[in-house]
Amino acid sequence: MSWVDKFIADAEKMFQLPRHELEKFVMYMMEKPEKIQEWAERLQISDTDFLMLTTIYTLYKTEEKVIDILSDMELKVDEAVGLISTATANLLNALPQEDRKIVLAQVLLATALQTEDTNLRNSLAEYAKIILAPEDEN
Repeated sequence: MSWVDKFIADAEKMFQLPRHELEKFVMYMMEKPEKIQEWAERLQISDTDFLMLTTIYTLYKTEEKVIDILSDMELKVDEAVGLISTATANLLNALPQEDRKIVLAQVLLATALQTEDTNLRNSLAEYAKIILAPEDEN
């Protein structure tokens, strides 16, 4: 089963979206990203669900490649922290200002989705929500 098939099967269960709509989502993400917002609006997908859906899509898409990259690395905890923080900072700094909060929230959410500790997972998800809150609410 390909990552696309796994993603569609899991997203269908999680978001209660029809399979054919998720197939469109995958096609738009791969080939026509400019249509994604229109697709989400047509289906009335909340911002939170949309962020979750795109994050899960990214995790499924990149899982094998990331595991391959990391499998040859033997890092101490401090080295891993340095690698992850530097990669995150470089990613955020390379983005336009208006995209930085969304991407940082997505990084936190992706981390939360892969964290086994329930309390830590929930805290990370809450941090992602705080980052996305309008300025006057923070």
